[in-house]
Amino acid sequence: MKAKWASEECLAYLARKIGLEQFIELGRGEERSGGREKDSILSSAFEALAGAIFVDSLSYERTREVLSEIFCNEEGVEFAFLSVNYKGLLQRWCLQYFSCLPEYEIVTAGDNSSYQVVVKIQGRVVARGEGKSKKRAEQEAARRAWERIMGESRSSRDGQCI
Repeated sequence: MKAKWASEECLAYLARKIGLEQFIELGRGEERSGGREKDSILSSAFEALAGAIFVDSLSYERTREVLSEIFCNEEGVEFAFLSVNYKGLLQRWCLQYFSCLPEYEIVTAGDNSSYQVVVKIQGRVVARGEGKSKKRAEQEAARRAWERIMGESRSSRDGQCI
């Protein structure tokens, strides 16, 4: 859970939630390339904000209180933190059943910042994914592979469906 909360995806989500992108000063090139929407920039800005809150208050307790208000909503922990890390699931499954790691290969890197990736297990293409970043495309490919594996393993006794 700690790794998920500190992930680039999560911190960028929180930065967007509080409108932090409007306070980030960017160079002209980064501004033109859509820097205010990049997870890497937003997550770094959120980390800087958290550090500034601590430096300003000089109190772990006060910093925790302020960040808790951002991290939680009316129902408790934000839903974004509960998303599944399909790459991690697929990696553990491959190690358990095949003693190997899944391999991700970029098929296309589009002009409009779109990537297509395939995930292979033991050299065999299992699924494809697409996303605005290489990381998101890999996560999508892993999700599709995981769903395929779980669907096939329900009808297979040993769970080794690849």
